[in-house]
Amino acid sequence: MKKSEPWLAGTDFVFHEPADCFHANSDTYLLGSFLRLKHNDTVLDIGTNTGALLLYASLFQPQKLIGVDINEKAIEQAAVNLKDNGVSAELFTMPVQQLNIPAVSAIVCNPPYFDSRQMTKAGSEGTARADGTLGMQDLFASTRRLLKDHGKLFLVQRPRQLENILLEASQVHLHLTRMCFAYDRPGGRAKTVLLEFCRNVAPELEVMEPVYLNAK
Repeated sequence: MKKSEPWLAGTDFVFHEPADCFHANSDTYLLGSFLRLKHNDTVLDIGTNTGALLLYASLFQPQKLIGVDINEKAIEQAAVNLKDNGVSAELFTMPVQQLNIPAVSAIVCNPPYFDSRQMTKAGSEGTARADGTLGMQDLFASTRRLLKDHGKLFLVQRPRQLENILLEASQVHLHLTRMCFAYDRPGGRAKTVLLEFCRNVAPELEVMEPVYLNAK
């Protein structure tokens, strides 16, 4: 790979992003690094965007990768990014609420986290980041419909949403099995929380060591 080519953080994947699509950021990298998948997993990425999380998931060589996003341009770029890196996935352009596929064993999601009523940024990036396109209830309703029994959900969100997430998860029999907080620097407030849930299985919760994004 030429040094001048863009790459996906923490990997050797060549990765391109259109200027007017939502770009991969620290949340993307954190969730990609947080994943624990198996070779026999069928993995669904909700809100695929340009394919970063599918590429991270491919490192585990799962049985099948599936992506869904409402942004047609982003899905087109995801197809290019996956092909350029020799990764195969089935991609859909539609709301996940309309997705009709057999249940999967793992779901990955970096969901919208801004209140859509407060969003003023126009275009596909603004849409991708506004929770009006995929509210918390819709996300967990889709998870209930699309995730197998004993399947796992991997999620990244803002810590302020943790209470709501746990409430919604309990409604669909998802149990928190692993959690990690990420901080900008030691001594600061948690910026991000990474969560792993398992459906209808409740092992002892594993709280991982915190991650510091700007630690020297």
